Amino acid sequence: MSTLDKLLIRGIRSFGSQTGDEQQISFVSPLTLIVGVNGSGKTTIIECLKYALTGEVPPGSDRGAGFVHDPKIYQFSECLGQVKLNVKDIKGTTHIVTRSMKAMLKTTKTSKSTFETIDVNIYCPGVGPSKGSMSKRVADMNAEMCDIMGVSKAILNNVIFCHQEDSSWPLDEQKKVKEKFDAIFGTTEYNRVIDKVVGIISESPFACSICIFRCEIQ
Repeated sequence: MSTLDKLLIRGIRSFGSQTGDEQQISFVSPLTLIVGVNGSGKTTIIECLKYALTGEVPPGSDRGAGFVHDPKIYQFSECLGQVKLNVKDIKGTTHIVTRSMKAMLKTTKTSKSTFETIDVNIYCPGVGPSKGSMSKRVADMNAEMCDIMGVSKAILNNVIFCHQEDSSWPLDEQKKVKEKFDAIFGTTEYNRVIDKVVGIISESPFACSICIFRCEIQ
């Protein structure tokens, strides 16, 4: 089973972006309780976990602009943020994903901020062939994190790290609920594979018979 180990937050919502403002949370097994008064950052921790694993910013954050610490607080033109998460995959190998971002203040009358992801990096500090590093320039980081955790993005978004604003999706209209469940259980992909297998059998039944015969021998 994959597990969460440590989370470092800097420059996200109420967590400051200056040197020394970093906050580190260590997760213990089998259960970690996050307790705090309103506005202390409990929800932000969950949002950072989801962002680190899926790359998706929370709903209602103005496409990420409200997710990073507000640069207007320090009267800066931009504010940097970073989320670093240590996880262990099902084999016990440690992986460290780091997502860096920034909020830039537009020079307009509204003074709205814009969000930009600077870099995403996954580092495996193991030894031998398991040691290595990759960035978003060479791989799909979101897909890589799903592979490391051993779950689909749909499960991460709709089950494990479902935001409180979206937690009532099982009560949504029937069509949307079906789409969610299809994504969670991989029904669409399963049906696509079945259709492809049926197509192969219909086009070349002899080749399919050989494959079945070989499987039976093994």
